[in-house]
Amino acid sequence: MAQKRIWMFVMFCLLGLSLVGLTTELYLGDEIIHFRFAKDIVRAEKRVTVDSLYGKDFSRQIHYMFSPLWHLLLAYLWKITGGISFAVAQIYHLFYYALLLVSTYLLGKELYGKEEGWYSMVLVASLPMVVSFGILFYVDVPLAALTTLTFLLLLKKRVILAGFGFGLMYFIKMNGLIFGIPFFLTILFKNARDRWWARLLGFSLAALIVILPDIYWREKNVLEEAWLGSNQKIVNVFVTEVSKNLKGWTDPSVWEKTLALKAPKFGHDSTFLRPKDHIKYFGLPLLLLLILYLIKRPFSKNDLLLWMPILFYLLFFLSFFNMDGDIRYLLPISPFLSILASRAISSWDKKGVKGFIVFICLVQLVSVLVFVYIHRRIPPGVREAFHYIKEKTPDDAIIIYVDYNLSEYTDRRIYWHWDLKTLFWEEEETVKAFLSKRNLRYLLVKKERIYDDQNVRHLKGYPLSFIRRSSTFDFSELLLNNDSVSLWKFRIE
Repeated sequence: MAQKRIWMFVMFCLLGLSLVGLTTELYLGDEIIHFRFAKDIVRAEKRVTVDSLYGKDFSRQIHYMFSPLWHLLLAYLWKITGGISFAVAQIYHLFYYALLLVSTYLLGKELYGKEEGWYSMVLVASLPMVVSFGILFYVDVPLAALTTLTFLLLLKKRVILAGFGFGLMYFIKMNGLIFGIPFFLTILFKNARDRWWARLLGFSLAALIVILPDIYWREKNVLEEAWLGSNQKIVNVFVTEVSKNLKGWTDPSVWEKTLALKAPKFGHDSTFLRPKDHIKYFGLPLLLLLILYLIKRPFSKNDLLLWMPILFYLLFFLSFFNMDGDIRYLLPISPFLSILASRAISSWDKKGVKGFIVFICLVQLVSVLVFVYIHRRIPPGVREAFHYIKEKTPDDAIIIYVDYNLSEYTDRRIYWHWDLKTLFWEEEETVKAFLSKRNLRYLLVKKERIYDDQNVRHLKGYPLSFIRRSSTFDFSELLLNNDSVSLWKFRIE
């Protein structure tokens, strides 16, 4: 009966995510990049480095130098099923969500028992960021699924399979490498009296079989403009970011310069520093249960096994992304946190309390599904602008626009880069020269992304001061205006 309940719950969750995923559209954030990467692999019949619409000359804007496992597998699946398909991609992506649920249950069961396995699965299945990114084509949920499965294999002493799993973690998202140290420590902990060196060697060799080909590929296909192009650049970026953040912790004046109006940043959808963002991404049930766990439950040996990857990953997050990092990047440790929180649930004797917690988790799950259903749809005003751009602008037009989705629906390139600070905050003549030099003739303003830049400046949206000024430029012309967007043309010789 217990096994039947597990599978019924997994199927219920998959049904909910499938209904939302298949009845909405590609629209939000970076999911467009991942989808287009897989499309370009199919068309080129090989792993590629840049979006075919942009080319290498535009690689500073869009490049494909990140880990490609999700995309390669989807491209292969498309070839089997007869061609590029959004529906196939959506169902394929849900596989990772299902894998995460099952792996979390099995890991919780392995560490504590069936009851903890069940509650940990319910918790992780209903976390807002897991539900939303289980639908959206981001690779955070796939990484979490592979991380949980790999850790489970380590605990079962299947070190060769775990090594391959660790290699796949890197191959699906590079920050999976951060789990290397806690995984090594887990091998030592679980095999202290059983040829630990041989198991460690087997794990490492299996992982390298997957990782080394990608390192070799990067050396042969270096894209210098890419943020994470060559292997040397990956290391340099990591060392630079960590050293800068550590210096900022010891010398607060560093952050004063970084946050100054003259040094705008891209910004984040969420930040580790805002408590409400923790609730928004992790959900209130998990956070409250973790507090209860810390208060009520004595630490055990198995708890330590879970805390190792959690603390090592948190250290990486805070040293690389800093305290204002996007909470989304903490998703890979959410299964481990859910398992720890499940111990707080199992400590109650009353079934009514446990049932109520499961009910709250289900309410949270459905609420997030509704939220994604509402927001993962192209608003009529945006659709109107996409149609206008596709029909009435030159094929080589470059549109200043905050979201990459425009390229998918118009076959036009977007421009959104660090040097937009020149466009947004310099004088009119400098702006005109900036537009002319880069052949930028169109600006599409997404009105919900306009923000007041009087006290803070970032490149996550359109500064209100620029929007007000741009309408007064003698070389700007309003082509389209509705509730969602406004489209401008810059007439520059």
